Amino acid sequence: MEIPAYLFIMLGHAVFGAVLSGLYIFSERLRREPILHLVSVVLAFLVGGLTICTSAAAEHSVVENAPRFFAFLVATLFYVPCFVFLGIHYWEILIDYMFSPDSHGHEELASPTTTKEWWQLLHLTLATLNDHPNNVRLRLRLAKIYSHLGYYTSSAYEYSKAAEWLPNGYAHSQVLYKAAYILVEKKGDATRAMTILRRIVRLYPKSYFASYARRIINRYEAHEGALPKKRNKGKPL
Repeated sequence: MEIPAYLFIMLGHAVFGAVLSGLYIFSERLRREPILHLVSVVLAFLVGGLTICTSAAAEHSVVENAPRFFAFLVATLFYVPCFVFLGIHYWEILIDYMFSPDSHGHEELASPTTTKEWWQLLHLTLATLNDHPNNVRLRLRLAKIYSHLGYYTSSAYEYSKAAEWLPNGYAHSQVLYKAAYILVEKKGDATRAMTILRRIVRLYPKSYFASYARRIINRYEAHEGALPKKRNKGKPL
């Protein structure tokens, strides 16, 4: 029995999707670089378009179109991890922008490029926060500054403080997640993150952040209260 040519085309489409998704899972650089995000999306659409055009190059009856379309959908599923990551990643950026200290009429600040400028921004933010202690955007800014300078404990604390002033919802869950993520992945202190992780699971049981929280909690409990320490290049504060 001769195998239809379009199945080989769909197989190539699926293999490319699997490779791309695998790169997103295992390559930190790919997940971090926006230009690589753009390149991967363009390539995915080009391969998808090429697959459709190549498959439809010859005449086919309606009966033959249905299995070909189903095969295309199945092959496209291999791109899901890639596009799920990109969707969550850029949704987080949008939320960050909405709650950033520079949006909604706040003063414009140039992005620091040197350590000295980051320290100057830290002192400015602390001085401003002293007059507005309940300003969520200032606390989010301060958390980012601390994280950039390597003061992960302080960064997590500021994220937690900012969460206290946010209503329940996506922004609240994301800020809690950031506090826990920094403690676990940057500081290597899962014990201190447990309260935040369990809070995420309790308040947002069906969210992506709860999935992460459960994974860390399970690993923590499996290691009897300890997780392998990560190298911390920052300074505790």
